[in-house]
Amino acid sequence: MLTPKQREQLAKLNRDIAKKHRREAGAKLTTANQMNRPNADAAGLLYTSLSDVVPGTVHRSAGGTYYLVQREVERLCADGGELDRGLRRALSGSTLAVSPDQLHEAVRPLVGARPERVLFLDIETCGFIGVPLFLVGLMGFQNGKLVMRQFLARNYAEEGPLLAAMWDTLRQTDVLVSFNGKSFDLPMILDRSSVNGIFDCPTPSAHVDLLHEARRRWGHELPNCCLQTVEQFICGRRRSGDIPSSEIPEVYHQFVRTADDGEPHIRARCLRQLQSVVHHNALDIITLGELVVHILT
Repeated sequence: MLTPKQREQLAKLNRDIAKKHRREAGAKLTTANQMNRPNADAAGLLYTSLSDVVPGTVHRSAGGTYYLVQREVERLCADGGELDRGLRRALSGSTLAVSPDQLHEAVRPLVGARPERVLFLDIETCGFIGVPLFLVGLMGFQNGKLVMRQFLARNYAEEGPLLAAMWDTLRQTDVLVSFNGKSFDLPMILDRSSVNGIFDCPTPSAHVDLLHEARRRWGHELPNCCLQTVEQFICGRRRSGDIPSSEIPEVYHQFVRTADDGEPHIRARCLRQLQSVVHHNALDIITLGELVVHILT
């Protein structure tokens, strides 16, 4: 645990970095707008609304609002139906080639878990300690379907309501699945919840961090165990045109800055970039599901 002094030092460092990102974002947006304005859609329309590029609904929680993007995974990607069926079989233990006690103890909670009580988690933030968290993605079975739910803060003030809604969802979970979530995602969520005055944080009884299992299984044969490396070599999929993680904080700051008074072409560009972030988050979570199928097969 960080001491209060260490937390404040990290928070100050990240605030300084965030300010620098926002200044650079404004300069880059102006230059990009002058050089290459984004194309309109086929009908000649220029999107300036979040719902145009990321369809979702506004919800109220903890005295504020947040934006929810909810889609069935079967409709979200070409292999979504296969992932739905594969996860059900894997969690039941029917595809397991060894007995459960031969698995590492860290992943055993997955075997025999009720599908509707398992959630896959990934988050997007503006940096590290002391800066906002703006997107929480959760994938799980809901009403018989594998569903992707992404909780998005459209501005910095919506972080609290987003987190409150996320915790309400986690109350119904027995097993949480993440990638480096024990070291980053969950501590970040807990820190930002505390900042927003949220202290009722019912963490699931089991947290399966797939980074550690990836290192155990494939660490000696892969170049590294970053999520996209594991995705490429184990899941057999290479991403094309994905937004680099290092650019995500800047994209979010740009999106917030242009919410009300951005020039239309700049606003359209920011929306497209945010759409890429939401897509990136969804791909990360889908990969978690695929890795569980590989691990339990």
